[in-house]
This record gives sequence, C-alpha cells and structure tokens, in this order.
Amino acid sequence: MNVAQDLPQDVARDVARDVARDVAQDVAQDVAQDVAQDVMRDVAQEVTRGVASGGHAGRRPVACSHEG
Repeated sequence: MNVAQDLPQDVARDVARDVARDVAQDVAQDVAQDVAQDVMRDVAQEVTRGVASGGHAGRRPVACSHEG
C-alpha cells in the first residue's frame, strides 16, 4: 500500500461522498418546503373559494333529502 498515492484518492472519494450527501439533503429539504408551501397555498385558495361561495371548500352543495 502506497499511502502517498492512496491518500488523495481516499480524500477525494470521501469529499465526493460528503458533498453528494449534503446536496441530496439540501435538495430534499428544498423540495419538501416548496411542496408544503404549494399545498398550503392551494388549501387556502380552496377554503377562500368555499367560504366566498357559501359552501364548504372542495364540496359541491348537495340538496338535503327534505328539500325537493
């Protein structure tokens, strides 16, 4: 084993692994945050539409059985 040759390769491999892991974690966190914000915005819009129309968000008005 030649430490002078192996050390730079080992360091490069470790750095590449750490960078890849950090990037993957950052991307996953960013995507999760973006999705959560999109979902909350969509839910807020649906609730606002439902309240504005006098009904319940995401539901269509349904006549009660005692209403003709």
